Amino acid sequence: MNWIYSLTFKHPYFLTLLALIPLFWIFDLKRRRGIIHYSSTDLFTAAQIKKNTSPFLIPRFLRSIVFAGIILALARPQEVKQWSEQITAGIDIILTIDTSRSMQAQDFEVNGQEVNRLMVVKQVVSQFIERRKTDRIGMVVFGDLAFTQSPLTLDYPLLLDFLKKVQIGIAGDGTAIGDGLALSVKRLKDLKSASKIIILLTDGTNTSGELKPEEAADLAAVFGIKVYTVGVGSQSTELPILVPGPFGSVVQQTISAEIDEETLKKISEKTHGQYFRATNTESLQKIYQTIDQMEKTEAKVK
Repeated sequence: MNWIYSLTFKHPYFLTLLALIPLFWIFDLKRRRGIIHYSSTDLFTAAQIKKNTSPFLIPRFLRSIVFAGIILALARPQEVKQWSEQITAGIDIILTIDTSRSMQAQDFEVNGQEVNRLMVVKQVVSQFIERRKTDRIGMVVFGDLAFTQSPLTLDYPLLLDFLKKVQIGIAGDGTAIGDGLALSVKRLKDLKSASKIIILLTDGTNTSGELKPEEAADLAAVFGIKVYTVGVGSQSTELPILVPGPFGSVVQQTISAEIDEETLKKISEKTHGQYFRATNTESLQKIYQTIDQMEKTEAKVK
């Protein structure tokens, strides 16, 4: 976005009154001063006070400033901001992220420490966003429900701020893959861009929502939207999670979770995308780096 700043006046003809300020100075200098009679003028002679010294100039200077300020106010100064339209190389991307309860699973590592899946996803996704330069990116999260966390934007700092606020269970504990995908399609379907993609990340099986994942994939295919699906999580189906315990403590529990890889593969096949499986932090980073190498297309930006 190219902004052009300029200053203008709504009533510029008032500025002609500024020419009166020098006339006020001339009139003030010629004006007779008040006379006070003293018994002797020797005191003033000794002080050698001059008529045009700075103490006499200060009131004139202040009056001139006030008068000039009134004239400028009457002229109505205005700051003008103009935006220009340009063509940039980019694509429209929706990041669709699972925030269900199973994303608490502690089967990933960062710097040798066990962390939950969502923490790693947020870190990797933020790196992906920072690598993009001219692409409009939005974000949809889903659990039992699906909602738009961020509309499509080129304001990456704002998008990263929205990403930081994503928490486990923010949309419920279930996994509505179909609804999450359908909402992402809705965000993209009416756009004129030549290239529209969805990166859908989940660690489970569709257990909630009104729309089946396959039906949402059909919608994406109709509108020419390519869907890249990412299954995140280790091969184990019994996974440790940390939950709040009594008196502020943390208790480790075990949950059962299994990725429906068959459905994710069907979604990507129907939309001419690709399915990826991330079993650790490194593989997840490589997946997003691979997607980052996708082709660019032209998009009009205001």
